[in-house]
Amino acid sequence: MDNVTIHLGASVLVAVDIKNFFPSIHNRMVYRVWSELLGCSPEISSLLTRLTTREHHLPQGSSTSTTLANLALFMIDGPIRAACDARNVRYSTWVDDLAFSGANARDVLPTVIQTLKDSGLAVSRSKLRIMGPGTRKVLNGVLLGHFPSVLPERVSQLSAGIHNLKIGLVSEQARRNYIQRLGSSIAQVASISPRKAAPLQADFDAVVRELRVRTKP
Repeated sequence: MDNVTIHLGASVLVAVDIKNFFPSIHNRMVYRVWSELLGCSPEISSLLTRLTTREHHLPQGSSTSTTLANLALFMIDGPIRAACDARNVRYSTWVDDLAFSGANARDVLPTVIQTLKDSGLAVSRSKLRIMGPGTRKVLNGVLLGHFPSVLPERVSQLSAGIHNLKIGLVSEQARRNYIQRLGSSIAQVASISPRKAAPLQADFDAVVRELRVRTKP
């Protein structure tokens, strides 16, 4: 939500996705984070790099990879931040998503592309989105306007998930993980829009209670 709220009400929103983000953060970049940014000794930096990389890059899914990737990006995005400051563009990052908003947001794209290229990173052209005036603006799955909101299709998707659970389309073996994921998704919706989450939570709780009654020995 911190990443989203700074772009609320923007006339233009540009979303950039870094291609193959975690595999592109190689061990030399990680070593620089430990050594130059965090001030560890060469021996400790080398040890920590070996502990937090696999096959010479950040492994996706590791608990340390997201933070290290963000720090690695921070070490190289100085030209991007300078270009945004010069053009009064708001800039934020969330893992491999870079977001730019403001009337001049499009103007910083050449600097973004070149800065990433200079460090061995690339923009995913297929995921580059430029959302101008009069178009729906979505960032990190959140609908932006003058306040953040939940996408209607997201609410429909979760409602269908609850219905599938209720009518028995989820196998008993998969039920526990399914319920955990569904509950987490509803909680995420609640963090954005408690009003839209309330009926989902009520339906979800009722279905879970019913399933517990059915499965009691």
